[in-house]
Amino acid sequence: MIDRDEFYIELGAKLRAKREATGLTQADVAEVAGISRTSLTNMEGGRQRILVDQLVLLCGKLGASPAEVIPVETPRPKRDQAKLADIPVVQSFIQSVTGGQAR
Repeated sequence: MIDRDEFYIELGAKLRAKREATGLTQADVAEVAGISRTSLTNMEGGRQRILVDQLVLLCGKLGASPAEVIPVETPRPKRDQAKLADIPVVQSFIQSVTGGQAR
């Protein structure tokens, strides 16, 4: 599952790349969606969420479809993550609370 923050960062980066490829300014593109240039700056940086209707309008101005800029999940390598109960200090706490009974 893609992280929400990563999703918006990637979406914003794709929008910025499309905008820069067209040679349009942030003000030109923001105007069509009825948002401020600052809002578009924040969207391109992944700091502000984008409403679906805004996305459609922005993409229309950029000559792109929303499907071209919406990030898709890519498989990530699994990280070695210890379970909380496998940490020695937590095991000790569990044993003290349960009187040494198994988990």
